[in-house]
Amino acid sequence: MKAGEIQLHLQDKEAAEKCSKDIGITLETVYATMKNELKDADEKLKCFAACVFKEKEMLKDDGPINVAKAIEDLPDEIKDDVRDAMIKTIEKCSQKSKAVVMNINDTVMLEKIENL
Repeated sequence: MKAGEIQLHLQDKEAAEKCSKDIGITLETVYATMKNELKDADEKLKCFAACVFKEKEMLKDDGPINVAKAIEDLPDEIKDDVRDAMIKTIEKCSQKSKAVVMNINDTVMLEKIENL
């Protein structure tokens, strides 16, 4: 793995590979954009993120976040204070329509996805 590349757990990697094929986006593009904290995210990347979260059952088909699954899926190595902040953010965002929560370098980024 190259320095700075985002690490994925095995189940995340399987979902990422499936979704990259389904959406038609390379994982290299995903990693490069995520390193940039999604500042250059396009519609394909947003669809990719939604696909991965649906594959992992963290995003329900009708849009809302599966709060219990999203919290359960947080990596164990996250610091407690960061974990607590992420849980609060997940719970807050579950109130919003079609919100996707992403963990990038111990920060939480939110992106509202329209028309999935």
